[in-house]
Amino acid sequence: MKVQPISAGATQFSGASYCLNRQLIHRKIRFGRRSTWVVKRIADEAFFYFDEAEHWILQQLTSPMTLGQLMDRCRNNMRDHAPSPGALSEFVQMLTSNNLLLVGNERRTTDAGRSPGRRHDYSLHPLALRLPGIDASRFFDWAATCLRSIPRSLAVGVYLTLLAVAGGLAWTDFPALVTDIRDAAQRMPTQWVWFILALALAKVCHEIAHALACHLAGGRCRNVGVMFLFGVPCLYCDVSDAWLMPQRWHRVLVSAAGMMAEWFIAAIGVLIWWTSQPGILHDTASLLIMVCTVSTLIFNGNPLMRYDGYFILSDLWGKPNLAQRSATALRKFAYRIVYGSRDESLACDHHGDEDTSTALVAYGLASVLYRALVLSFIGFIAMRWVTGTPWFWPATLLIIATFVRVLFASIGKPHDADTARDRSSDGKRVRRPAMVAAAIVILALAVLIVPLPRTLTVDGVVLPDKHQEIRLSGSGRVIHAVRPGVVLEQDQTILQADDWVNRWELLRCEAATDSIRNRIDAIRLMRTQNPVLSQQLPALTEQLQASIAQSQTLRSQLKLMHLRAEAGQMVFETQKVTPSRDQKQRLWVGSPFASENRGCVVPAGQRLGLVGDANERIIRLALPQEQLDLVRIGQHVRIPLSGRSKPAEGTIRSIAQLPSTGSGGLPRSAIESFDVNLPAAQAQASNTYDVTVDLNASTFHRPLPVHLSVVGRIELPDAAIYQRVWRFLIENFSH
Repeated sequence: MKVQPISAGATQFSGASYCLNRQLIHRKIRFGRRSTWVVKRIADEAFFYFDEAEHWILQQLTSPMTLGQLMDRCRNNMRDHAPSPGALSEFVQMLTSNNLLLVGNERRTTDAGRSPGRRHDYSLHPLALRLPGIDASRFFDWAATCLRSIPRSLAVGVYLTLLAVAGGLAWTDFPALVTDIRDAAQRMPTQWVWFILALALAKVCHEIAHALACHLAGGRCRNVGVMFLFGVPCLYCDVSDAWLMPQRWHRVLVSAAGMMAEWFIAAIGVLIWWTSQPGILHDTASLLIMVCTVSTLIFNGNPLMRYDGYFILSDLWGKPNLAQRSATALRKFAYRIVYGSRDESLACDHHGDEDTSTALVAYGLASVLYRALVLSFIGFIAMRWVTGTPWFWPATLLIIATFVRVLFASIGKPHDADTARDRSSDGKRVRRPAMVAAAIVILALAVLIVPLPRTLTVDGVVLPDKHQEIRLSGSGRVIHAVRPGVVLEQDQTILQADDWVNRWELLRCEAATDSIRNRIDAIRLMRTQNPVLSQQLPALTEQLQASIAQSQTLRSQLKLMHLRAEAGQMVFETQKVTPSRDQKQRLWVGSPFASENRGCVVPAGQRLGLVGDANERIIRLALPQEQLDLVRIGQHVRIPLSGRSKPAEGTIRSIAQLPSTGSGGLPRSAIESFDVNLPAAQAQASNTYDVTVDLNASTFHRPLPVHLSVVGRIELPDAAIYQRVWRFLIENFSH
């Protein structure tokens, strides 16, 4: 036992006698390269870990003994490795506080089995709340007996073969699997009952696999019940008896059995997905594949929280009580920073950790940060849910209190006696914490108050400057079209289409005009002989003017079917169009500017492409309304480009509001004009603003490709962190 000497005042032994609690189970197991003794307290099924020296001391107390007698026995048997009186006193006090030792007459009442039960502090585990369960060990004993009748090699072979076949099928058609999962997630609100039932069955199989593995390895599952994991009710099986198994691979197998069961379910889901037709069964299998693979690895396989991955890592690393050891290492690291020396009171907490203290500190820090991240996300969702209700501020205070309690409980706290001794032992050790605390406060205030650079990231698309959409006012057949990518001359034809319907109507109107005009001329010649005919002239004159006006309108519409360019412009074709089978006879295939599409029909209003400056480019950004007050004309914008070391740069030219449909979304034409998949949150915003950015041509040698999807980073005025937090709260929780 490695201990550190303490002050002489702590070496005064009392005359009380100590005796080992008989309601304990002792088991020697191997962790890594060394042996560890596991002691289980039967009353509340708590586990404690001791090395050989500590367990030898514990065994000496099987009969009542005072501290002085125990110290003498340690000196006689352990000699140079004997602990100091102070360290032995602290060790015995730790055993007594955990009800492993009984003091004096206490054994008369407690030794008979009336050990105080374990209290579950739900405030420290808000993400996993357990309800009392039942003892199902008989059922699992029977199930384990049935499973032992199956040859182990056969079971392993079938399992691995199924995983290999399912993995091969998923790999060969992975894009289709991803698409089906996305589509099934979109349709889940209409068939959520089937998915919930399948998910519940998968999680029940997960827990039952833990219990069966524990019984197959010689342990027992003594408690089965319901717990609320992240607020969702699910089954749990207490397999803590796995820590009494002497072989490491048995313990790892028990910890990994749940994930292995879900992988088996995922493999069956792949086979169902591969063989089934689109429908409820197909969608449910697709979602189960994702839940039983990706989400299982992210949550259950994550070693930063006390789930399956944590216990697997603890066993493979050879560190029992990994969370407590990492918290101790993190506390020692903080103590060393504050006081400039090691915390002597923590030197004997865990032995053999000196060589891996850096790894333990890193794990402890990552665990605390991850837990804070998960709690923050859940708290944010809960606050959004109660926003606008009378429960907002009580819920907010409860969430903050829970967050602070869990965070500080993850790190732990030093012993009060040690802290008092440190404050009184050396004046310099009092001044250093004060200086460190002052430096931390000043640094925190500086970080909160000092304005820091910030940017606003907005999705956008590259477009030619002075661009216009190429659209035809009417439907017609393509007669002539220019090749995209060619610099055009003044009045050069971009696209010419023949609207035969309007052309036929024009011929009819012209014939009707000539007929009316001839009739008017005839009446004027005959009115001297028949004056009554003069009464028809006003009506015929009105008909003639209407026919002439209609002819002029038709000529204007036919003229619009002939699009001409200005000097220096270029045509940029839009995305390729693939019509359905019944459209191929009358619409184009691919680009309407392709030579093979001559004579094909162009629908009225169809967006055919863009015409704009051949060399100058702009960036069009889709700015959500809630960010409008941050953006100003003239602000600098950086656009990172893949394959280029330097980003493109530009300044904001204009900000204009895109018209709204009035139903809460953007019109289709406005979204199509970006020619980029905008985020759903922006595309569904009631008001989105079009921000035009002039690019600095000196930042690149040739023009950027049109229709290139980019991300613009608008450089905003500097703002302190407290200003950003306040704005975030106002935007998300204002009534």
